[in-house]
Amino acid sequence: MYPLYNYKVQPASPGAKTLRISVAMCTYNGARHLHKQLDSIAAQTHVPDELVICDDRSQDETSEIIESFAKTTPFRVRLIVNDRNLGSSKNFEKAMRLCTGDLIALSDQDDIWYPQKLEVQCEFFSNHPELGGLFSDGDLMDQNSVSTGIRIWETIHFDSDRQELLSLGHLSTVLLRNNVVTGATLMVRSSELSFCLPVPGSWVHDGWIAWMLGLHSKMGFVRESLIRYRMHGSQQVGLPPKTAYQQFLRARQTKADSYKQERLMFEDLLKYLEQTQLSERDSLQRAVEKKIDLLRFRECLPAHFSSRVSAVLARTKLYNLYSQGWKSMLKDTLLRA
Repeated sequence: MYPLYNYKVQPASPGAKTLRISVAMCTYNGARHLHKQLDSIAAQTHVPDELVICDDRSQDETSEIIESFAKTTPFRVRLIVNDRNLGSSKNFEKAMRLCTGDLIALSDQDDIWYPQKLEVQCEFFSNHPELGGLFSDGDLMDQNSVSTGIRIWETIHFDSDRQELLSLGHLSTVLLRNNVVTGATLMVRSSELSFCLPVPGSWVHDGWIAWMLGLHSKMGFVRESLIRYRMHGSQQVGLPPKTAYQQFLRARQTKADSYKQERLMFEDLLKYLEQTQLSERDSLQRAVEKKIDLLRFRECLPAHFSSRVSAVLARTKLYNLYSQGWKSMLKDTLLRA
């Protein structure tokens, strides 16, 4: 429906417009790891034109670290301390609105960027002015900055088949199963913000922006890992379980409330689609409605085992289209009893 691309990055064409880059960072009690992320931004082969940081009323030394860093950089650093706590998604929304560059790179407070990140993404945009957004893979590290040997796309099931689907333009087919766009790797063209924002309260910012860019613009992706992404217990994406027992424990922790929250997200997306004129809107609405139906079913699974098995099997097609197929079916029949 809306093609996505996986181009090889090439030098910008002669005479191509020089694009100004803003980095939008959100901080909250991030003093422990903030130094490394700031240093990695300063070490970019293509340094940004500005770094906009919205702090969500940190109680540690975050502000002092940023103020000290700002004295040593060749680019402008703007620190805005919120009057009240906004939460992550609304804080990112605020930071993005304050950016003045042509391109906006989203930044977490505790990752580490590889030196070529901004250069690769900027060249990509320069060569392909039709793109509204671009994301990449990343290498996972633990709380102590030790590499795990695992990449982001492994944890979110963004395999070669799903990458091919995106390349062929089947964005909704992929996003209806789960979000594959990690905000920490995302760069957005600022001219596209008018339809990306505001982010509904039910959504995390990267998931909503992915949908909006797909519906109204075009998205690119590169398979290269451009960041080291820090994993810790408070994050929504965790390290993938390595053993069968760990997988069992992870599945058992999935409660009905998580499906309810996801259902509310897609109900908000459905309301948006109903109010927006888009090509192929009707077919997409029907797909979102089926996604909502499956989530509602998963919220309230039949208590009796045999009834649960038959009900899950009857929805095999929905599980394949709107979740992780047999893995989700196994979880709902055996592990959520």
